[in-house]
Amino acid sequence: MPSLKPILFTILACHIPIAASSTAIAIGEKSTEGLAAISHELNVVGTTLLSSENIVLSFNIQVAAEDVGFTSELYLVAKIGDLNYIRNADHIWQAWDNNTAIIATQNLTLSTSEKLTVLDDNTLPPGEYLIYAGYKTRIGDVKYTESPTTLVVFAENSHNLHPVSHPEVLHDYLYQAAINSQNYFYRYNDIAFISLDTASPAAATTEGAATSISGTTLQEVGVDEGDRIKTEGDLLFALHTCANDLQQSCLHSYQLQANPAQATEMGSLQLTETEAEYNYYATKRLGELYLRSAQETSPRSLIWLSAENSWQPKPSEYSNWSAYDNKITIKFIDADNPAQLSIQQQLTIDGELLSSRLVDGVLYILSRYSSTYQMPYFFPEPILQAAPEVTQDNSSPIIKPPLDFFLPHYYSEDMLKQALVNSDACFIAPQNKDYYNQANLSVITAIPVNNPSAIQSRCIAGNLETFYASPNALYFATSRYPYTNSGTFLNYDYAQEQVTEVHKFSLQSAAMDYRGSGQATGHLGWDQEKKPFRFGEYQDTLRIATSAGNSWGIDSRTKITVLKEEPSSKSLVEVSTIDNLGKPGERLYAARFLGDRGYLVTFKQTDPLIVLDFSTPEAPVVLGELEINGYSDYLQPIGNHYLLGIGKDAVSDAANEITWYQGVKVALFDVSSAENLSEVNSLIIGKRGTDATVLHDHHGLALLASDANHYKLALPIELHDSFNKPYFGSQNNIDSIYYNWTHTGLYVFDIDLSGDAKLQLDGKLITESATSINIENSNYYDFLNDRAVIQNQTVHYIHGNKIISSEINNLQ
Repeated sequence: MPSLKPILFTILACHIPIAASSTAIAIGEKSTEGLAAISHELNVVGTTLLSSENIVLSFNIQVAAEDVGFTSELYLVAKIGDLNYIRNADHIWQAWDNNTAIIATQNLTLSTSEKLTVLDDNTLPPGEYLIYAGYKTRIGDVKYTESPTTLVVFAENSHNLHPVSHPEVLHDYLYQAAINSQNYFYRYNDIAFISLDTASPAAATTEGAATSISGTTLQEVGVDEGDRIKTEGDLLFALHTCANDLQQSCLHSYQLQANPAQATEMGSLQLTETEAEYNYYATKRLGELYLRSAQETSPRSLIWLSAENSWQPKPSEYSNWSAYDNKITIKFIDADNPAQLSIQQQLTIDGELLSSRLVDGVLYILSRYSSTYQMPYFFPEPILQAAPEVTQDNSSPIIKPPLDFFLPHYYSEDMLKQALVNSDACFIAPQNKDYYNQANLSVITAIPVNNPSAIQSRCIAGNLETFYASPNALYFATSRYPYTNSGTFLNYDYAQEQVTEVHKFSLQSAAMDYRGSGQATGHLGWDQEKKPFRFGEYQDTLRIATSAGNSWGIDSRTKITVLKEEPSSKSLVEVSTIDNLGKPGERLYAARFLGDRGYLVTFKQTDPLIVLDFSTPEAPVVLGELEINGYSDYLQPIGNHYLLGIGKDAVSDAANEITWYQGVKVALFDVSSAENLSEVNSLIIGKRGTDATVLHDHHGLALLASDANHYKLALPIELHDSFNKPYFGSQNNIDSIYYNWTHTGLYVFDIDLSGDAKLQLDGKLITESATSINIENSNYYDFLNDRAVIQNQTVHYIHGNKIISSEINNLQ
């Protein structure tokens, strides 16, 4: 037989095609009343393995009563591409024509049960395998497995995704995943992969920063992100709770005025229609907005995304099977006349919204779709292998729903159900035979804003941890813990480093072509908001900042890996690394990549700011380090030579080798000379307990440049500095005490880079205080949703459902 190199390689353990009178048997079906049944035994936990791993596969055939004693012909047939082969009696593979006489490999008098060994501790070349089994009956037909046993074999040391060729392969993968996840839950109450579940938006430069009004803070110029507000010229579009129902989301449009400072409402539109049922929750209560400015060929438009996720799965027509009833609503809104907002089109997508981006007129949505099998009772013994043979009772097999059940759909306004993704647009990530299939589909959907019906999707079987978008590509990443499966327990190998796998899809065409995969040693930390900060694209290379070692131990360290696409092998190959950044035991708190520079903040007791040079990606170097007190959680470029750091002040307790963080710290760094870094100055706001919206969501920062040397910065801040009754901490250690809430408001700063650069506080716009709080109108607990807009010398503070405007000269 020729070498089995092609991706498509199908083995059949009986002759197919099947006669019209043949009988298909569900895999795992039990023999009852003398009927035939077939099950299999496989030494693979899921449906994937490596080409270096040995595999044992056999089929147990329960022979129908009427066929016992009959001498049957058994065959082993293979297909590569369009060519068929059959193994003869001498176990030699030879070409076979379906139209010629069948070549019997073995005659066997059937007993009540037979075992057919297809693979006996063999290795297989990389490829996609479909395996059937059956026997020829007394009356001449064939009883065979209704659906194949499938395998995907990956090349050793390859990180590339496998494109699904046969729908049966994805079907079996997802089915096995749902079954195994339940077995594993009942056995261990744990998970096989690190599941850091959401892909979060990131932070960075501000769109429209050179105009007279500030815009949404973005990670990458040219890659828009959804937020609760959007601006264009003197227009503001904002999401509020509806006045008649605080559970509903309404869109409001405003005319902003700088002098006198005010926001005049122009129009409104209710976006949600009914209150969510008790078992649903919204990931973002108000949803998020995108704005498409008016162009020659199209009017101004808004896109509103909202997600409702279910606490529990929704039953289906298939016994004990269900899918989580999560849904994403997308509404396309005509905003050409802000006083008359109207919904033009609507789509609903199955799945949980993880993240989204808008690039060059195309909306990209990352979602997760999950199906599940609910075991009818607790199994007393572990069931690791042959999961499909698990039965609900002694006679009934687990029902295997069709592939369509495991795939998400989308619905237009008339609720016409259409497939969101097909199996031939899906991929399976490489994993060895000890790893469980993952019961989730991660789906990336591209929707052209001007033609939403031209929707396209790709999917990856399994979880994705985060999502980074450049103007040229989408990168998906997930970290995994190495482990082995003993058959009874999962043994995590803590001596090995975790790895982060990265998959690249091009945005050069609407099809989102898969370009390749690679990996970096280490993981992406624990803060979903910060994970995309750890990525940056530059000159066709991808820089990744990972954390390695024990995050809370002395061996914690930070590592930079640079990957580059290798088109011939569809790989992201490692071109360089820098390891052991920061001091031993320090954790990475912030990362920022800008052009050929990289900025990192690590912290344990002091804050080293590290500057990296990537002008030669194959040989990056550390240009300089600056050590100061406190730490920065978020880094924002200011012009070409300065960097803004926002985080917390900190006091070191050397005796106990711990550090107590204090109030919010806003610092301006001069990075013009990386070898001579300096902190220009810093401001400490409040005491321990003080918080800022930007530390949780980068969209909470507003920045406006009036020219190359002068900027205004606005931050919603919740101040804690009252000491009358500390609510947490030891009075014997004043640094550990959390101070009481004092007020909530917008803090506005002036950044002057001319001459001796400086950062100073312009003033505060206080909305609530502990001494004069209006409970009825208070949004004290909602300040993490606060936003700000800077318009020339005026600020507009979006706080709850209110917009408070003030000229900067009139601030407190």
